[in-house]
Amino acid sequence: MNKILISCDAGLGNRLGSIVSGLEVARICNLEPIICWRHSHSCYAKFSDLFETSLEIKENFPDVYDSEEDLSSYTVVEPNFVVEGGSIPIGSNIISHNESNILEKIKSSELPILYWCSEIPEYLDRASTIKNLLQIKPKKQIIDNVANFIEQNKIDSNVIGLHIRKTDKIIVKEEYWIDVILSNPDKRFFICSDSQKAEDKFRSLPNTILYPKKEYVTKRRDHKSWRILKNGKMIKSNTLRSSGSVIEALHDLLILSHTDIQCRYKMKYSTFLHFAKYYNAIIKDIMN
Repeated sequence: MNKILISCDAGLGNRLGSIVSGLEVARICNLEPIICWRHSHSCYAKFSDLFETSLEIKENFPDVYDSEEDLSSYTVVEPNFVVEGGSIPIGSNIISHNESNILEKIKSSELPILYWCSEIPEYLDRASTIKNLLQIKPKKQIIDNVANFIEQNKIDSNVIGLHIRKTDKIIVKEEYWIDVILSNPDKRFFICSDSQKAEDKFRSLPNTILYPKKEYVTKRRDHKSWRILKNGKMIKSNTLRSSGSVIEALHDLLILSHTDIQCRYKMKYSTFLHFAKYYNAIIKDIMN
């Protein structure tokens, strides 16, 4: 049986996207999945810090995308494959997610598949793909923490859930939501953010609920912006996500998935928010 190496990089939402879609491709194409979890400034948490699974995991998987020699050993499945300098390495086998008959091309590959996709691609059934989250259940301690918090704070679909993103390309202005909350004193709101400063603005409001966190996203380089640009395009992210901040983000994600999630138009591109909604569809099975 041929193998599919599911590459996990960037933030938590992007990694979950690659895992669930990679597992669905493995199922359809009869491939043996291996989750390749790369430690980086975008996520210093280990897979084993977050999830439990019977699948094969390669922790601290090396970055093979910068090596022409390494890439030539795989059929690479990527959304929009670009390497530094703008050229595709000679000899590499590249399949883009927007190609026709992509699953047939993957099936016919004689090389192992190296797979990356931060979102569920259109050629996969979304409902079936989401169910792959059940193959990587959050650790029991995380589930227990979330269950206790939800019970203590009576969180369900009657609570409005808000994700206030502040440390990436999608920036949400908390003032808008503060006005909404103050205008709806009879409603309760669960607030989660990657910024302590943003969360503190909501903490004193009587109808808000926040999960108590100890660690937040920080900058790798204090004097730089969150996104490092070149010719108007992002070439690097300046985020640093400690293991603790990612573990607590997973708590936030699971709590958010129990609520009536609301967002403004920019947040529709957030993979974190997408997965809160995906978890919502199977939350009883996740929590049991």
